[in-house]
Amino acid sequence: MTENDDFKNSLLTARWRLFRTVTVESTSGPQQLDIRIPPPNVLKELLSKLKAAKKEDAGDDGTALDLVCEVAAKCVWRPGAVRHLFTTEEIVAWPFLSAVQGDCFEALRAASSVEAARGNSETTRT
Repeated sequence: MTENDDFKNSLLTARWRLFRTVTVESTSGPQQLDIRIPPPNVLKELLSKLKAAKKEDAGDDGTALDLVCEVAAKCVWRPGAVRHLFTTEEIVAWPFLSAVQGDCFEALRAASSVEAARGNSETTRT
């Protein structure tokens, strides 16, 4: 690898941008978690799933919960971690999902607002 390749790789594998830090309870006491803003490729995937679910929505609570779980699984991180804390399957059983889901969707809105302002978002092309 060249020096440029190393430099580019370090940028591409950097941690996702921090949106906010929240505190939740665990069996060992209060724990801090990072809510991070997804990068454009993940944002695009999540927004397209949300858009599709909105079109197909016939009051299906299961689909809505699946999407909440997917968004939260992508946005909730342990501070300093390099990977998501939960999988979509794990987060559905987490008691504090409802406490952080609003923060996770705000992180998506923050990311989509930046992308829309740049003209990079699929939402600006429809």
